Amino acid sequence: TLTFRNPPEYDQTIISENLINKNKVEILTSDNSEQVHQYKYTLILEEGLWKIDKVAYSWMNWKSTRQNF
Repeated sequence: TLTFRNPPEYDQTIISENLINKNKVEILTSDNSEQVHQYKYTLILEEGLWKIDKVAYSWMNWKSTRQNF
């Protein structure tokens, strides 16, 4: 049978959660690599599903990018 693993960029630990309003939340995570990187995800609730709206990166001075899925 085939096996799989999550890519390293998905191996993250949630550090904190900040509820902005009932449809928006901000989550701070840290990866488990030697160079600890932090990520700040802004999620929005649309049609009953949580979607990533923005991602910010600690090594880029918290510059954020909008996600287009």
